[in-house]
Amino acid sequence: MLEPDTHLKGRYRILHKIGGGGFGYVYKAIDEAFGSSVAIKEIKGEHLSRHKLRKAFEREAKLLHALKHDALPRVTDYFLHDQKQFLVMDFIGGRDLAALLRERLQQVGAPFVWQDVAPWADRLLGALQYLHSGPEPIIHRDIKPANIKLAEDGQVYLLDFGLAKGATGQVSTVIDGESLPSVSGCTRAYAPLEQLQDSGTEPQSDLYSLAATFYHLLTGQIPIGPAQRDEAVQRGQRDPLIPAHEAHHEIPVAVSQVISQALNLRWWDRIGSAKEMHLALLAGSLQKGMPEPVPASLEVELNNQTRTPKQGDGRHISSEHIASVFTQKLNLRFVRSVSSRHLLGLVTLVSFILVLFAGGYVIKRWRFPSNVGKPPEANSSAPERTLGGTVAKRIDLRPAHVLEGHNGTVWSVAFSPDGTLAASASEDATIILWDTKNWNPKFPPFKLHRGPVYAVAFSVDGKLLASGSADKTIKLWDTETGQLLKTLKDVGVPVLRLAFSPDGDVLASCAGKDPQRGGDEIRLWYPRREWYTKILTHKVQRVWAIAFLSETLASVDFDGKMRLWRLSPIAKTQVIEDSQDSDLTPPSQELITERPLIALAVSRDRKYIACGTSDAKIQLFSCQGEIQKCEQVKTLVSDKTNHPSKNFIIALAFAPDNALVSSSADNKILVWDLTDGSSKSLSVSAVPIGVQRTIAFSPNGQTLITGGEDHLVRVWQ
Repeated sequence: MLEPDTHLKGRYRILHKIGGGGFGYVYKAIDEAFGSSVAIKEIKGEHLSRHKLRKAFEREAKLLHALKHDALPRVTDYFLHDQKQFLVMDFIGGRDLAALLRERLQQVGAPFVWQDVAPWADRLLGALQYLHSGPEPIIHRDIKPANIKLAEDGQVYLLDFGLAKGATGQVSTVIDGESLPSVSGCTRAYAPLEQLQDSGTEPQSDLYSLAATFYHLLTGQIPIGPAQRDEAVQRGQRDPLIPAHEAHHEIPVAVSQVISQALNLRWWDRIGSAKEMHLALLAGSLQKGMPEPVPASLEVELNNQTRTPKQGDGRHISSEHIASVFTQKLNLRFVRSVSSRHLLGLVTLVSFILVLFAGGYVIKRWRFPSNVGKPPEANSSAPERTLGGTVAKRIDLRPAHVLEGHNGTVWSVAFSPDGTLAASASEDATIILWDTKNWNPKFPPFKLHRGPVYAVAFSVDGKLLASGSADKTIKLWDTETGQLLKTLKDVGVPVLRLAFSPDGDVLASCAGKDPQRGGDEIRLWYPRREWYTKILTHKVQRVWAIAFLSETLASVDFDGKMRLWRLSPIAKTQVIEDSQDSDLTPPSQELITERPLIALAVSRDRKYIACGTSDAKIQLFSCQGEIQKCEQVKTLVSDKTNHPSKNFIIALAFAPDNALVSSSADNKILVWDLTDGSSKSLSVSAVPIGVQRTIAFSPNGQTLITGGEDHLVRVWQ
């Protein structure tokens, strides 16, 4: 430890020690070159011999020196002195929030109120978003009230932020009068479960610590530690952590809910990012009419949400959405000049007027969609004919709604078995569950995936939605509550396709590194065996689609092969110990076509399979018998004005009556007449709509939904 008046580098004069921890000390010093106060962090000499630690500290210095954010102290220098390492940063005067909270509890007898904490949250979450979203993300890993200082300028600063994940995980700075753990570099009362278990940290780890900090500041109580909570949950007991608004009734419920979500035990169940937490907390503030400062970036975002649709835009906008957004804009406009009591009354009145106006506007748009021209008239009264004894008839589909909500390509859409819900998944890592009665989102978008979502599938009873993502996980959602139930993490590569078996006993997934090249792994998951999983033994490459018949799984690949996999019934009910990592034998049947196969659909009666090729053809197969042996019965080829041969079929879907719909790379959606064996097709789109990556029919066959590269979900009825 350095004595007062010690000189370092011929420039820095030590004043006194601020604090000490397991790996070093922090001093207040004078930079005599400029006459300013600085904070100097020293790594203890006994640790200097650890080469890896020394390199990590050097890397930390370079990372931190590049940081520029108003809520973070600047790192201005780094040097070696007498075989010790030192980091020089801005000295932030003032008092930390831990000391201020203790003082407030003693003097006032109550913790901070949300009006006090909200501007601090705004600034701190902005700093975390900056740290987490850089080219080399930095995870703080020791956020707590004592590491947040309220400076003399009235602003809060996040201190002790030098723990770059993967670099200086063992290096921890210190604060006044406290000694920190020497290994984890964190304070256990505010650390998430994954950090205490030393299983790695994520940006959501910082969100947990910040939420624990807010909980303490707003309730006066440190939240129950995650280890104790996890032990209770593992024993089948209720999570003992009381929501913040129940611990202190002055806390807005909406704010408490955000804090609770960020305090989830598993990092993948928490709110997705600092930005999302920031917006969610702000929304909680606005619901209470509180005069909180709002960043300009959010005002721009709200302006974008409330833009007036262009004439003929035809986008679906709910009255509730319009009223909600305008309510937020009114808060932004008057928040600094009107008291919260009068503001709430004014906003309520204006919102009511806007709901009435918007409701009439939306009804008019629904009745008279103007974004597309009328499609060619289809002969809806054409006589029904049969295909293999199964009725198939023409379908007259017209554009009905265009749904916004995604900010990236929509890769997958699906209907629930009863048709009351539809799901869409997007490149923007979000999933939206739509109520098909009014085509409004049933819940806020699901945003817990950390990469593009390529697949969604409903369970047979419709109570479960499975989603597969580039983040190498499958997430299982409760469709009645919108809650995440479970995350399956054994995949190892992006999940591209999902399909439930007709009896609901198996979930099949197809995974691969690139959604544009197909998958190379087909895996089976067994819900009744606690999602036990097995990989198919037979090697597969560039698989583009999978679908179930009954006891058989079909797959198509870019090599022009359709494979049928016969499931072992016994594998659904018990674990089979064998030397092979499989529940299946190699494919029970392979059918080879001349061209690569891109798309796959199974008819509702499980008697037909349609495969889309890379040269705009559709191969139709008939499947008969208990073991589902299939044979090719027809090749459908459209005329050049519909699907030019240079364009490939992207997606296929059967209607309940066995009519078939396709989308292709030439931006067309076609309804095929399978009854007469001809290649005649019926177009349902009279204007260009962009490439539609995914299509699905409702169970009653009256509605078709598509998702495309224009970020929209389209409804055809």
